[in-house]
Amino acid sequence: ETGFWYYYFVVFFFKTPITVLLILLAAIIFLLVRKKKEGHPSSMLFLLVISFYFLFVLGISNNVQIGIRHAIMVYPLLYVMAGFLLSLPVVQNKNKFSTAILVIYSIVSFYVFFPNLISYTNELIPNKSYTYKIMADSNIDYGQGWFALEKYLKVHPDTKLAGTQPGTGKFVIGVNDYLDLNNTNKYGWLKQYLPVAQVNFCFLLFDI
Repeated sequence: ETGFWYYYFVVFFFKTPITVLLILLAAIIFLLVRKKKEGHPSSMLFLLVISFYFLFVLGISNNVQIGIRHAIMVYPLLYVMAGFLLSLPVVQNKNKFSTAILVIYSIVSFYVFFPNLISYTNELIPNKSYTYKIMADSNIDYGQGWFALEKYLKVHPDTKLAGTQPGTGKFVIGVNDYLDLNNTNKYGWLKQYLPVAQVNFCFLLFDI
């Protein structure tokens, strides 16, 4: 099997905080409309180009497209570029309040997922029960959610782990098992149903 070249662009788009995406957009606009001698255009352009270059090259050269972790090196570059943008006098003098709001919103929206930060997706996926339609594997579940699931099952004794045989009631299953990433078809009977909720962002809840 082979991947698709825009894979890392897609996961980057949905796993990057919206505030960072807005700053990235602002940086692109700044580079297009900036006045001469304004800001750090050469440094910002270099960081922007090299970041998108990494995402593109990874997409066409890495067939094992299993997570944004393979492209995590672009984030330090983008945050440095964001620092250049936020250091501009026009931003510091006129938009301190807006900058503060962006920072606070970013922190709050990100740490809603705490301590399961691996499963983070931004608000462009409003219903987290359907995140699996866009991404899975280590983007969502890297084995970090089982402790939280054990606690959930103790609190909700009417919910069971999904088995390989069809049944009725409330069932919970890992995103990767539901998508059958290992091609075992153990839980194929669940494919005809849609989840009613998610648990710890790694597991899907079904009420059958």
